[in-house]
Amino acid sequence: MAVVESNQMRRAHRVDIPLVIAIKGVAYKAKDWSMTGAGVENLKIDLEIGDIVEASIIVAMQEAKIEMPVKMQLKAKRGEVSGFEFVEISERNKRVLREFLELSIEGRLDQVDGLISIYNEPVIDSPIKESVVLSDEENSALKQAFEKRSKLYIRLGVLFFIILVATIFYNTSYVYRSIGTVSGNFVKISPSVSGKISKIYVKVGERIHKKDLLFELDDKMVLSKIDIIEAKLADLKGNSSTKSTSVSSQNDEVLRILRREMNRSYASYKSAKELYQSRLIAIGDLQRVEDIYSRAKVKYLQEKAKTTLSSGGSSMLSLITQLELRREDLINTLNYLRVFSQTNGKVYAIKSHIGNYVGSSDEVMVIETDETSFVVCKLKQEESVKIKNGMKVKVYASSTDETYSGTIQTIGNLSLNTESEITNEVSLKEVTIKIVFDDPNVRLPLNERVKVWFYRPLF
Repeated sequence: MAVVESNQMRRAHRVDIPLVIAIKGVAYKAKDWSMTGAGVENLKIDLEIGDIVEASIIVAMQEAKIEMPVKMQLKAKRGEVSGFEFVEISERNKRVLREFLELSIEGRLDQVDGLISIYNEPVIDSPIKESVVLSDEENSALKQAFEKRSKLYIRLGVLFFIILVATIFYNTSYVYRSIGTVSGNFVKISPSVSGKISKIYVKVGERIHKKDLLFELDDKMVLSKIDIIEAKLADLKGNSSTKSTSVSSQNDEVLRILRREMNRSYASYKSAKELYQSRLIAIGDLQRVEDIYSRAKVKYLQEKAKTTLSSGGSSMLSLITQLELRREDLINTLNYLRVFSQTNGKVYAIKSHIGNYVGSSDEVMVIETDETSFVVCKLKQEESVKIKNGMKVKVYASSTDETYSGTIQTIGNLSLNTESEITNEVSLKEVTIKIVFDDPNVRLPLNERVKVWFYRPLF
């Protein structure tokens, strides 16, 4: 191959194709050579500048070796390299060297026939002392190799520039990255009254529509209470002219029923209070149970006061009226035992099964609705100082393999739970972020994990 070096006073370009030069029986490796001379490494004989020595040029081929006599004159010394000039070499050997150089460049060293045939050709005078001139094919090959390397370096430079710009853009525009959860498009289904689940009419993943029957509670207990009250009413109406002692006994039975209802509602209220203290239910659920207990207590106390103050027929009439009202309440309760869907969507989860006893605050099902989804994620307190409402975000969902644009709607736990206390915002180590999609038609699976990038536009 050709050697690129600084300009020197030479009559020909040198190459570093392997070549051996033997001087006084010792073989030396040529560092580089040309048609007019060679550089010999690690010369072991003492020579002065201008000394002429007899030597042999040895050309190694595949399965062959050619040795050519030559006289060389020492011209210069640079470190371990001694520069010689060929002062006496035959024209035929010059042609052999030239042919060997061309075969080496073209990679055809296995074709030794051309070199051997030179020794059978007649000697023709030629200006061998002229510099070696490469052919047009060789010049074209060198030019193509240079252009190829140049294009490669240009491509690498452009790629590096693009990576640099992308890195700067990412580090200056994106503030933080987080993992969020798809939420918003679901409804929790709970019964209006307590009872035991007797039937479930849907399955997980099933598509449902508004007013579809989801499940129903066992009505045996309610029907039994209605039968008891109706029996009492029949007995009271049939014995309305009995003595006050009999009326008093019947009033005591009503008081026992109301007291039993009050005790049952108080037990529910006490249990709900413990759940609220454990942060398992919201304050609204606790207040709803407390209201039920308060109404039951008021009814019991009112009836107790009436029983104490009333006597005779007026007390009997009051008892009949209250039992009839109680019967109407139980009949209305039957309507709440069958639970219907209030929206279109898909059954996401069923948390209770047939035979389970559930209260009015227990979640039986979760319905994934067709409403617009939103994303909830969290950031550390120290990171949230750079976040503000209206900031743009990017959301990647693996279920669709797409990236969506969104906007921060609210910051803090109050965005999801309006009953959360403001003191909790300071004590928590992380801050809740609610993100809405810019496209209202985005629908993603409930509880899907998504990647969220918070960024500020450069322009």
